Amino acid sequence: MRSLGFAKKYGVTPEWYEEKFTEQGGHCALCDATVDGRKLSVKCLVEKREYLLVDHNHETGKARGLLCAKCNTALARVEYVQDWATKALAYLVRYAVPMKPDASQDHSPKEFTSDPL
Repeated sequence: MRSLGFAKKYGVTPEWYEEKFTEQGGHCALCDATVDGRKLSVKCLVEKREYLLVDHNHETGKARGLLCAKCNTALARVEYVQDWATKALAYLVRYAVPMKPDASQDHSPKEFTSDPL
């Protein structure tokens, strides 16, 4: 486990971190990225941090959960930039590219027979 310098900063103990880590199944609480041996997959590395960060309420200082660095940064945008999430979604919709259907997920209606199995 990484250095526990965050304990004083966020008012959490190493036990709190371990409990939250276990509770979240070793995943980022938002994007569900998994951690293997406390190392995040390359897609979630920001600022070369290879561990889940302690997310906290900036007004109360109370710890909430564990996030990967990308989600922690995105959440700060949502919290501090007025209407950022709404504007970001509108932007994505404006420039949306139709998604190709995933062949592995067939969402077409199924025909039912008298035999349910």
